[in-house]
Amino acid sequence: MKFINLASCNSQFRGLDCYNEKKVIGYEKINDNEYKSKVKGSNGETYDVFINITRPRSSSCNCTFANGRRVVCKHMIATYFAINPNKVKEFNDDVERINREYEEALTREREYKIKEIIKYVNSLTAKAARQELIEKLIDEYDEEMERKNRYW
Repeated sequence: MKFINLASCNSQFRGLDCYNEKKVIGYEKINDNEYKSKVKGSNGETYDVFINITRPRSSSCNCTFANGRRVVCKHMIATYFAINPNKVKEFNDDVERINREYEEALTREREYKIKEIIKYVNSLTAKAARQELIEKLIDEYDEEMERKNRYW
């Protein structure tokens, strides 16, 4: 997945969309690592793409994003997926795994924060707890008024 990882997240997902929308008109294998392709653009134009799988920075595309730059664009990603359709599942599996890990991390963070809040509240005297509650309610009221004032 080294080739894909050199593209921005935006280019990765847009390249997958280009592949899924069958915008790769065709490709030609130059050797085991290099391919040429033609990819339909969003506005009907056709881009000439060259990818080198082992040396991604030597890849090129004549789209406005990549032309003259050493970046991996969505047209290159679409070509990569056309050449390696089995990598689409691998990419989607990686995205699902990352999303799952992120959600698990958020859940752990929330659980930790709740424990810290409970520990803090339990450490307060009744008077201090009332004062904290009053301050929090005032802050919430001020925030609500600020939101309302944005529309005036």
